[in-house]
Amino acid sequence: MATGLIEKTILWIDDEDNILSSVRRLLRPTDFKLTVESNAHIALKLIENNFYSVIVSDQRMPQLTGIEVLSFAKTESPYSTRIMVTGFIDQELLSEALNKAGVFRYINKPWDDEALINDLNKAYEFSQKLNESETLRKQISRQNQSLLELNEGLEAVVTERTRSLEESRNEFRIQETRIRDVIKFVEHLNEAETMNDLLLRLEEELKSFSNLGKPTILVRQPNKAQVLYYFQDKNIFNKQINEQWQGPTTYRLNDSQDRTFLAKQLGRPISKLITLSLQKGIAGQSQKDTTIFIEFFCELIQLEAQINELTERLQPAGIAIDRVLLSDTLNRASRQWEKTFDNIEQPIAILNTSYELLRANKHFRENKNSEKCFEVFAGRTEPCMGCPVQVAAQRAKPSKGLVKVRDHVFEVQSFPLKIENSSTAINYYTDITEDQKLYGQLIQSEKMVALGQLAGNIAHELNNPLTGIQSLTQILISKIEKESIKSDLLDIQSAAIRSQNIIKNFQEFSADGIKKQKESVSLNDMIQKTLPFLKTTIRDLEVHIQLADENPKLLANQHLLQQVVFNLVTNAAHAMPRGGKLEVTTFLNADKIGFFVRDSGEGIPLEIQSLIFEPFFTTKKEGIGTGLGLNVCRNIVREFGGEIILQSTIGVGSEFRVEFPRDRL
Repeated sequence: MATGLIEKTILWIDDEDNILSSVRRLLRPTDFKLTVESNAHIALKLIENNFYSVIVSDQRMPQLTGIEVLSFAKTESPYSTRIMVTGFIDQELLSEALNKAGVFRYINKPWDDEALINDLNKAYEFSQKLNESETLRKQISRQNQSLLELNEGLEAVVTERTRSLEESRNEFRIQETRIRDVIKFVEHLNEAETMNDLLLRLEEELKSFSNLGKPTILVRQPNKAQVLYYFQDKNIFNKQINEQWQGPTTYRLNDSQDRTFLAKQLGRPISKLITLSLQKGIAGQSQKDTTIFIEFFCELIQLEAQINELTERLQPAGIAIDRVLLSDTLNRASRQWEKTFDNIEQPIAILNTSYELLRANKHFRENKNSEKCFEVFAGRTEPCMGCPVQVAAQRAKPSKGLVKVRDHVFEVQSFPLKIENSSTAINYYTDITEDQKLYGQLIQSEKMVALGQLAGNIAHELNNPLTGIQSLTQILISKIEKESIKSDLLDIQSAAIRSQNIIKNFQEFSADGIKKQKESVSLNDMIQKTLPFLKTTIRDLEVHIQLADENPKLLANQHLLQQVVFNLVTNAAHAMPRGGKLEVTTFLNADKIGFFVRDSGEGIPLEIQSLIFEPFFTTKKEGIGTGLGLNVCRNIVREFGGEIILQSTIGVGSEFRVEFPRDRL
């Protein structure tokens, strides 16, 4: 793969000609080179024989699906960015597209033109990054191979010179020392981590040569920019060079153009100059990507005796410079991906099935040091309830779950993957707290609307016949003198009036109480009006109702207080599935007024007593409760200045005490 920018080429696959025509018109003003194809099988041939920086495919096509086409592209052209276009996206399709085809983006039909072009540009940039990363990897591999070959070659030279020891012992000592110095110099250079460090090591090496000044290095970066590294007094600086300049094939001595170029860049005169190209480059071929300038302060004839040794000693610096530049480029790319990872607003974590964190962005970790994800994210000592990591690992496919962290609810999507034969998962967290609250409020609202409609229909259908019964009963009472029959008629009249009162209470309970004004509410009357609605719920229980003689009253909203009683009594009944004792009592003392609901159920474990009033916390099975009932009760009670107090003992039962200050009347 060649270094540098790849072409902005797009292959767009869609069986609808009007879509392809629309894409042509849209991309005509851009710098993308567009290829369109309506036949999926022909598109596979194009992918097999050509490289496209971006491949876009429609999902629904007669020959092949978009996922099948993009899966083929993932195998045949892994450094192309893949985009899927579809008119409908569900979670299963998203997961399949991500796992099988490695899709970069999903584009819905119809699309927004500006957003589409923006997505295509991002896809191209991503393809460019992939190609650059692969190029850098191959370059480092070649550079390491080149370094190995160089060291092997140097050792071979040592061996060869050793064999000539009998001919010239003195020459051998000189050559051996020279080669070992080169090896030592190479090792010394390989310890450099930055260009500044490498330049200092070169300066130190040149001190062994007489009459030479400090080195200046001109390098061409992997992005083709030319950068000059130079000394100014004892400090090292660098600057980007816009002027195009080529170094020599090997070296040049005191070339006037070289002196003029360097003097212009350094802003000072240059008298005598060695210009040396480092020929062992990234690809192991003769290149002119790196040039070393060295000033000298002697006659040219004196330098000629050292020039061969100098060039030989400095050639390994080319590989060291390439390594430092590539390492710096990789570090920048790594930092860029790190920032991209951290800039994702939702928490993301990579962990294994033992919940050990391998990687996490800052929205997940928040600078807390810990090995376990649940310790970092939720401050817990054991895995979060609802975490889908284990399920995803067992099923080997993405799974979802809901995790509660303090007063927030997160939807967790867990994507399993294999890293070095170990089970790993990527967890993506979405804060759905507000959505859940709105959902709970919607359910409550819909319930009350349904009750209101039911109450209205009941009132309409029953009040008329009840009124007729009441009227006829009154007429009969006035005409019949026999006391036994009159007594029966009075009972009928009383039953009709009681039925009308029940209907009236039902209408009041189902009305939109939030919009009602506060009023003086008798707690005794409120309890008596609410409990008839719960007869079915509490029919198998031993019910004890004790109302205070003083009839405590409160400035509140009767409808909302009825909801509190309704929820507390319902919860108490659910706590006694096999029957038990239910007590509802109103009270008034020197400081407080209120009521309590007590059951003889199994009690609430101590470890969850502090959680039961939090939104969405529930011990009921999924689909039975929303976890909002007690939270709604507490909010209503606090709205009127009161508080709910829980007392519970395992095996004995629970009491929810609702109390208000007496001055709330």
